[in-house]
Amino acid sequence: MREADRQQRPVYEDTRFQNISWTLQRVGWVAVVLIALAALTGVLSHGFLSNAVARQNGFPLTVSYERFQRMTVLYRFDLAMPRGAGDEIHLTFNKAFWDLYEIDSVQPQPARSNRSANFRQGR
Repeated sequence: MREADRQQRPVYEDTRFQNISWTLQRVGWVAVVLIALAALTGVLSHGFLSNAVARQNGFPLTVSYERFQRMTVLYRFDLAMPRGAGDEIHLTFNKAFWDLYEIDSVQPQPARSNRSANFRQGR
């Protein structure tokens, strides 16, 4: 800005800086709104996008779980098998599952349970 123009105006205005500032401010507003929407839908915790169901064609087992999980929170896995699918149900968890999760309880209580002979506990 020329010195003559600066003397005529009482306050120096940098319109380029002001436009950049307003643009960054609007980007921040959009980010805050997106985070709020993500929280309301369950991406950050419990919500309607958080619930998931896993099925495989040909198998009657259905697993319901929360898609987004945190390390120190208890989670619930609901395993459902329709009646008449068989007298006995054998459920096996692999080592990766045991490394990530600690089973607190099983409802209803199974008639019997055991650990596979080839399962090595890493503790």
